[in-house]
Amino acid sequence: MLDVLRESDRAIWATALYAGLRRGELRALRWEDVDLGGGLIRVERGWDDREGPIGLKSKAGRRRVPIARESFATSCSRTSSKPDEMMASSSARTARRPSTQES
Repeated sequence: MLDVLRESDRAIWATALYAGLRRGELRALRWEDVDLGGGLIRVERGWDDREGPIGLKSKAGRRRVPIARESFATSCSRTSSKPDEMMASSSARTARRPSTQES
């Protein structure tokens, strides 16, 4: 399923499918937050459309989420060597929510 996506978008979609993070958590996720060897994603921040990366709303929001290492690793390749670089491509971070208003 992920094979039809651009390679730069596969990692973030694999994370969405396999880890179940919230939209803002996905948009703020950095490569340094992903520990493939340990099978964990560290949720450290959220995302605001105006502010960019923001702190989480509560202590419970900061957590470690297990990932299926083999499924995740085979679905995406790391496209950056910079650990603090965002996982989501700039197009994924700036994507707008679908409108719920009728035209």
